[in-house]
Amino acid sequence: MKEIIIQAHDVGLLNEFNLGAIELYNFGLVKNYTFITASPFFNDAVKYFKDKKNISLGVHLALIAEWNDFKFGPVSPREKVSSLLDKDGNFFNTEEEFISNNPEISEIIIEINAQIDKAVNGGLDIVSIEGHAGLDYHYNLKKTLTDIARERRMIYTQNTEDTYEEIEFEPYWYIDLPKYIINAIKNSGNDHFTLNGHPFVKNNNKNYILFNRDGSCWTEMIHAEKKMFTDYRLKEFITENNFKLVQYSDFL
Repeated sequence: MKEIIIQAHDVGLLNEFNLGAIELYNFGLVKNYTFITASPFFNDAVKYFKDKKNISLGVHLALIAEWNDFKFGPVSPREKVSSLLDKDGNFFNTEEEFISNNPEISEIIIEINAQIDKAVNGGLDIVSIEGHAGLDYHYNLKKTLTDIARERRMIYTQNTEDTYEEIEFEPYWYIDLPKYIINAIKNSGNDHFTLNGHPFVKNNNKNYILFNRDGSCWTEMIHAEKKMFTDYRLKEFITENNFKLVQYSDFL
């Protein structure tokens, strides 16, 4: 059977992500959503998603905040995770800064568990965890996250990589992403895929614009991903080719 895991991550990061995630849920193609619980906009996302059915929810574990104009700190009390924070008590801007501060593994585990607990205690039925911005690879935390997921009877999503081929793309607004994704699937010899992206939606009244460290407009780029997730061509292709829309809860 052909299978595809479609996931929207960074829900809760900003209000525009929350609005986009709601739109994706109503469209029906995305069956997996992960949340950044350390962001101040997370609680607004909980209000909408805690009672939703037929989807799987996870935590997108963040230990850095890489945007130039939007910062946040830990879920844990700052005195318990001080090696993870900059002089202002926020997460570092880069992986290099994080590593150079010699973060304590014990404090990393404290914060990871605190972020998961915040989602669970908020009423979300959490079934999966994953690392933000290469957290698991940069800091050699794959085993740690695997162990935490096992203890909590959750799925560590990166452990599905050997079975499900991730469809990679550059989310530039001038690319026809749905067409690109469809062609990538057609040209692959695999029948099992994962497709990840962001649910950012443009707000005509007011937008919180995030810039990458290189100065590029990140939110303009990822708006293209939201449009991809609500494109009828992609939805029809998946339906007509009898793909099962897999949820991470299916692995439990």
